[in-house]
This record gives sequence, C-alpha cells and structure tokens, in this order.
Amino acid sequence: MHRRLAAELDLSVGFLVLAFRKALGVTPHRYLMERRLARARTQLASGQTIAAAAQEYGFADQAHLTRHMRRTLGMTPGAYRRAVSDAAGPLPG
Repeated sequence: MHRRLAAELDLSVGFLVLAFRKALGVTPHRYLMERRLARARTQLASGQTIAAAAQEYGFADQAHLTRHMRRTLGMTPGAYRRAVSDAAGPLPG
C-alpha cells in the first residue's frame, strides 16, 4: 500500500510515511487499520457476524479482526457486540 501510494505521488516511501504521520499523527498503515476497525465496529453493532465483518473490511479472517480489536479497544468483537447490544437495551415491541 505504501509503495503504490508513494509511487503515485512521486515520493519516497520514507518521506510519505513521515509526512503522513506529521499531518495526521499516525502512519498510513495505522490510519487504514483504524478506519477498517471503525467500519467493522459499525457492522458488529448492527448485528453482522464477526466473520462477515472481518471479511467485508479486509481482515484475513475472524482471528485477525479479533487481534486488532483486542489490541486497539481492549475487547474482542464478541464482547464489543454484547456491550453495544446491552447499552441499547431491549428492543421495543
């Protein structure tokens, strides 16, 4: 990803990473991972399965999503889904 973007911008990979970090405070890889995790969390909150969310947002498998969510949020996708569900309360009807 870095190489392709750097080539399109006619920059070195190192310069791209440094400039990106200076502008946004994170590396391009970290930024991309945070965006993918945010989208996966939205899908999990809406009831999508963990495996489906992992596949849809570019994680290799459910375990890959689980590792990144645990590292970033301190909880697994299943725990996140339960926490969001519990916070929403019972469905009316």
